[in-house]
Amino acid sequence: MQDDALNCHGTYLRIVEKRGDQQLLARFVHPQTYGFAPYTIGDEIAVMNAKILREYPSNPRAMVSKVERITDKDWLITIQGTMPTFDKDDVIDNITWDPSLLTIRNCHVSVDPVRGFLLASRGKIVVENNTLDHCAMSAILVEGDAMGWFESSPIRDLRIEHNHFLSCGISITTSVKEPKLDEPVHENIRILNNNFNGGSIQAKSVKGMRVEGNRCVGSALMVKPDESCTDITVKDNISRVVTE
Repeated sequence: MQDDALNCHGTYLRIVEKRGDQQLLARFVHPQTYGFAPYTIGDEIAVMNAKILREYPSNPRAMVSKVERITDKDWLITIQGTMPTFDKDDVIDNITWDPSLLTIRNCHVSVDPVRGFLLASRGKIVVENNTLDHCAMSAILVEGDAMGWFESSPIRDLRIEHNHFLSCGISITTSVKEPKLDEPVHENIRILNNNFNGGSIQAKSVKGMRVEGNRCVGSALMVKPDESCTDITVKDNISRVVTE
C-alpha cells in the first residue's frame, strides 16, 4: 500500500474567468489531478472563498446546465440562474458529488506508510469500530485546501466512535493561512468513546468539537485545539499512565 487506506474527498477547481453572463472557465490546478469531467449537467456548485474555504454570505449556488472540455485541465461550465460572485483564486466546490453518508466500520488498518483515513465531505461521516495500528502519519486526517492538493470539501457532520488507535491519532486541519474564529472551515465533529494507545488529537479551524468518554493507555490523551477553534468540549476522558 502506497497511500491512505481510504481517501474520500472531492476536487476544487480554480475559477479562471467569467465568460459572458452564464459561463465560468474552471481549471484543475494540482499537476496530478486532471483529465476527467469535474461536473455533469444538473450538478449544484458553490463558489468557495479560497482564503477561508467558506462560501461568501448570501452568494447564490448555481446549477450546471452544460460542461465543455477546453483542455484536460480547463473546463467551461454554463450555469442556470444568478451568476455567483467570486474573487481572484476562488474555487468551485461540486456539492452534488459529496456523499450524503459515508460509513467506515469494522476495518483494520496496520502500518500504513501514510494515513489510515483521509476524510473531506459535507455529508454525514461515521467512523466506528475500526482499528488503526501504527499509521506513519495520522490515523484519521481531515483536511481541505485551495493551495496544494485542492481537495474538497469542508466537514459538517463527523462522528468518530468506538475505534482503537495504536500509536497514531487524529488530525483535523486545513491549509488556510489565517483562519478566522467566526468563519471556521470545519464544523460539528464528535470524537467519542475511543481507545487510544499513543497518539493525540489536534484541531485547527473547527467550530463545535466534542472529545468525550475516550480512554488512553500509556500516556495522557493529548487534545490540542489551536486558537482558531471555538466551542470545544473535552470531558470525561480517562488516561491510565503505565510506569515501570
